[in-house]
Amino acid sequence: QPLSFDALQPPFAFDVVMCVLQEIGKIHDNEQEATDAAIEYFKTADFSTVSYIRISSLLYAGLARRAASGQKRTPNRGMVNDIRMVSTVLPYCDAMFVDNEIRNLLSETAIHAELGFTTSVYSMRNMSEFFEYLDGILKTVSADHRRWLSEVYGDSWTTPSVEMYSVEDK
Repeated sequence: QPLSFDALQPPFAFDVVMCVLQEIGKIHDNEQEATDAAIEYFKTADFSTVSYIRISSLLYAGLARRAASGQKRTPNRGMVNDIRMVSTVLPYCDAMFVDNEIRNLLSETAIHAELGFTTSVYSMRNMSEFFEYLDGILKTVSADHRRWLSEVYGDSWTTPSVEMYSVEDK
């Protein structure tokens, strides 16, 4: 395969193993004891209860199902980053705005049924529903809360920002 930036990056599993070794190394005096303890940990740990692992596994399984069904486009670095982010924050969100492809993946029956979260997922395809959701939140904001928002964000907090980045004229 041609050399690419992605090929130079260590796999995510490497980061996990290194973090575990680093933490275990804090309680063991020598490297061999730490390595043995890490190996034992990985042999006996129950990762099925770790939300990140369960969600990312479901999403990667969905991609594998698509590939087995004939999808020709391979996942790119953006998809890998999206899966990492969604797997990290989904359990803690009431709603998420993602790209259409991730939303479609999360909406697949086999994945959605196993997620176990009630997070509402929005994308460009249902943006009007997303704005309805946001309007619903805005309607429930108390006067005190509005005052605090203005204090923290200024009076422009009610004006939606529809651009992530812009180039300012100099």
